[in-house]
Amino acid sequence: MIHRSTSLLAAAAAIALALAGCASPGASGAPAGERTPSATGTATAAEVYRTVDGTDLKAEFCEPEGVDSPVPAVVLLHGGGFSEGSRSSMMQLCADAAAQGIVGVTVDYRLLPQNSYPAQIDDAAAAVAWLKEPEVAAAHGIDPAHIGMIGSSAGAIITATLATRSDSGLTAAAALSPVSDMTADGLALGTPTNEAIATILAYLGCSDIADCPVGAEASPLLAVSAGDTPMFLAGGTRELVPAGQVEALHDALVAAGVPTELVMSPGERHGLALLTDDVRAKMFDFLKEQL
Repeated sequence: MIHRSTSLLAAAAAIALALAGCASPGASGAPAGERTPSATGTATAAEVYRTVDGTDLKAEFCEPEGVDSPVPAVVLLHGGGFSEGSRSSMMQLCADAAAQGIVGVTVDYRLLPQNSYPAQIDDAAAAVAWLKEPEVAAAHGIDPAHIGMIGSSAGAIITATLATRSDSGLTAAAALSPVSDMTADGLALGTPTNEAIATILAYLGCSDIADCPVGAEASPLLAVSAGDTPMFLAGGTRELVPAGQVEALHDALVAAGVPTELVMSPGERHGLALLTDDVRAKMFDFLKEQL
């Protein structure tokens, strides 16, 4: 049986605040080796890509300049423990994508506590389907046959989950600090904090990891199969998400013959903070090769 838990949701909100603080370094105090952004990037006016229960979910586009033919696009999913964060936190990466000749698309998705799994996966899938609509693709110069996705932290879980589904609609994906196994067995992949476990339970809508039927269904690791979306993975050796979670997903993709690349950075970097100049370049090289 699935149980809602207000105490778990409160714990999830607390850890989300911590995640939001470490996932997207600003123009000052950037970790050593990380590019200090000189601007936040610019985007087109926000457009509604989906309306659910009266809530408009919006997208903003960062489009390459001087491009005459359709190009790939990449959907950007923010972090924040599923209860915090916004599409604006991905604006710099949106601009980075445009600089690489890719249309960046930073989007909203539904958050806790009102919405638990699979709402976030449904929203991400809807964003991909929307970009493939002929009028939307034409309006933004997108090649609808080449859509990728980059997710950070909570967004990385959504990205990896969608990328391991046969109907993802994705050509390539990148997940920065993804939790890959959200079952009781996943607890053996490192030593997650109680707060991190509470965040995952709130996302799943469960109160006990041992009594959570959707845990297996929601776990990317358990869904890996040949033909999955090629995936770039990044994690930190001592960060919030245990290294074993990221490494296990990479090993499963390799075993299934799915193109993948793993970069593990020493230290506590998490989510967007993993994107040093070197890691960012490797990620975009992988995405461009697969897109």
